[in-house]
Amino acid sequence: MYRLLILPLLLLPLAQAFPNTQRCIHGKIQMGKCECGDGYTGSICHREMHCATFERTPAGGCTGCLHGWEGQDCDKIVCEHGKPDQTEMKCLCDSPYSGQYCDELETANVYSHYNNKAASMNPVLLSITIIPLAIIVWACNTYSRKRRAKKVEHLLESTVNRDLKSSHVRELLYGKK
Repeated sequence: MYRLLILPLLLLPLAQAFPNTQRCIHGKIQMGKCECGDGYTGSICHREMHCATFERTPAGGCTGCLHGWEGQDCDKIVCEHGKPDQTEMKCLCDSPYSGQYCDELETANVYSHYNNKAASMNPVLLSITIIPLAIIVWACNTYSRKRRAKKVEHLLESTVNRDLKSSHVRELLYGKK
């Protein structure tokens, strides 16, 4: 137990003896602190600033941010349909959204999202949903075929000047039944 308490005390002078060993990603170490280059912020200059202009506040922050960014240094991402990750530089999007700011809907993602929801539903609820949809599709197809046959019949009657039977037109369009 005493060894655990003494170990940090022995290592503290070693850390103070090498002050310039601090990591500085986009900047230079000046007097033991990381001085960030243009467009970067953070304790080790690891956060990119997304300023709308080159103007800066007296504290070095941005006067305005680009779309999708906020904060004094414009280094915190704004996620429309999701939440920022731990670094606040990327978004973790809610399904079915995607894109840098979770503001895009791709057709494949939407289909996948709702197919997964339908598959996880109770079979009774699923049949209650699918049966009416199947009836609607069948009714729409039937009505569409009848309208198409009527249009062709009307077109042929006006060009040929003959009375045609509806059954003959349907047979021409859809084959024998």
